[in-house]
Amino acid sequence: ASGAADTTFTVDRSLRFDPNDTYMERTPSSAGNRRTFTISLWFKLGILKEYSGSDGRTLFGSGGGGAGSSATNISLLADAYGGPRLDFLSMLGAASGSNYIRLTTNAFIRDPSAWYHVVVKVDTPQGNSPNRAKMYINGDEVSDWYNYDQPDQNADTYMNVADKHGIGANRTWANQNTKYNYFGGYIAEFHFLDGTAYDASYFGETDSKTGQWIPKEYTGGNYGTNGFYLKFADNSGTTATTLGKDSSGNSNNYTPYGFSVAAGTGNDSLEDTPTNNFCTLNPLDKTNGASLREGALTLYTDSNDQAVTGTFAVNSGKWYWEVDMNTTEPEIGIAHHNMPLSGKSISTGTDGQIAFIVAGADGNSNFLRVDGNTQSGTGITAQSGPGTIGIALDADNKKIWFTNTSGSFFNSGNPATGANAAVDFSSTGPNYPTGFVTPFVSIYQGAGNTTSINFGQRAFSYTAPTGFKKLNSANLPDPTIVLPDKHFDLLLYTGTDSAASRTLTGLNFSPDWVWQKRRNGTNWNTLHDTVRGVGKTLYSNDTSVDTTNNQYGYISAFTSDGFTWSPGSTNNSDGNHTGGTYVSWYWNA
Repeated sequence: ASGAADTTFTVDRSLRFDPNDTYMERTPSSAGNRRTFTISLWFKLGILKEYSGSDGRTLFGSGGGGAGSSATNISLLADAYGGPRLDFLSMLGAASGSNYIRLTTNAFIRDPSAWYHVVVKVDTPQGNSPNRAKMYINGDEVSDWYNYDQPDQNADTYMNVADKHGIGANRTWANQNTKYNYFGGYIAEFHFLDGTAYDASYFGETDSKTGQWIPKEYTGGNYGTNGFYLKFADNSGTTATTLGKDSSGNSNNYTPYGFSVAAGTGNDSLEDTPTNNFCTLNPLDKTNGASLREGALTLYTDSNDQAVTGTFAVNSGKWYWEVDMNTTEPEIGIAHHNMPLSGKSISTGTDGQIAFIVAGADGNSNFLRVDGNTQSGTGITAQSGPGTIGIALDADNKKIWFTNTSGSFFNSGNPATGANAAVDFSSTGPNYPTGFVTPFVSIYQGAGNTTSINFGQRAFSYTAPTGFKKLNSANLPDPTIVLPDKHFDLLLYTGTDSAASRTLTGLNFSPDWVWQKRRNGTNWNTLHDTVRGVGKTLYSNDTSVDTTNNQYGYISAFTSDGFTWSPGSTNNSDGNHTGGTYVSWYWNA
């Protein structure tokens, strides 16, 4: 997930978009430059395609012009323009129904725990066709396309016209009074440059410590007539001069529709940003009947016993979050990070679950649930919703506390001193979670019920205990391995000579273990390492002992940043055959 805590530039807030009723819109009074412009924005998924209700989810676009069938937009597409695929990023430009820009990535956008940065650079006067429209994701220029159509030289797009431009939704091509393709998730740090084409380096940079792509302050100016900069930082109101305020100096404010900044679960102005990424509920780890809403912070169920876990897992530190019982009978607590929720109901049993009934409407007010079984004696009194429950987790000492709906911890518990925890799971019970745990919430009974969670991206209802932190990236400890590519990497390459040696380079370490596979042939997976030494080959799919100087090629030297491959007595088909395509995985042991 993006977000280095020590970056010098910080993004303060994002705006949460709901896939049903929130969007922003502006209609320029006159057309700007329709041939040259730049779009830069950060976004985070709140839902995946299965709940979007349409073929796409618009990040930004114009559509529904007077001609009745013109549009240009950036969207997350599904089941359109190429078949039954989900969650791939696309820029489409059309005039009178004819596609003249189509950049659709092969990469899937499916990580609900991460912030993504997308930049679209359009400059149709360019003489070289590939330079007329480019897309960058997290700083990298996209080169792997599912659909790829460049515009004609000097073509006018339907962006920057005197027509409706939408953020989080778009107008249909045929009827500009109809909105469609709502986005569900978060958008932050939005720049639009009218008349200037810039690449991603103007808006982001690689953190030298972590290797992550992070935002940087844009200082390039050149916003042009219709350009804007939306920071979404002013949450004092819900008007175009607050939530939709343009900070470029142009006063090209966007009018927000459907957003709220009122305290509570409906607040759409949140502190979850590319420089401080917060935990949310995880659409990739939930039961079949559960769906997520409101930026993956609300669990909605259409049947009994539906559950979901969080996107963050921790094995150390002290953490605090809250659950708002919008309806009765939630079960809340923690779970093993690998608890298998997908494809089942929690009533069938789940490995290592710790959860508490706090509503008590079903008569089971006072129990601990482990592996789907009831265990009594937690000392928690039934709490009826609606209301808010606070959870304090001490992952260092393996203890957890819960508040009642008045904000007082049960059993006179005091997380700050470690006293009177609801559960001490450091040694009790063979199925208590060990290692990494993640937040957990479920709804025991009732279709149509909702329960919301707050990890601190909005104000807490109660005061967090002393020493307990919000669950966000700024509060996570630095990992032991900071730069992964100094310990593991891979190379994709094409063979050049069936009878000659070749040295592969480009790693940030000297590899100790190499796993090699030809991709366009049936050659076996071969394994090589510095312990057994050069010339020795093992096979992952065969029980034979290692071979020496394999007849289809072998590693003859491990170098400071790669290895040398030499042909065998038969040919070079395992590692450098002419026309062969290969992948090598490398480990620094």
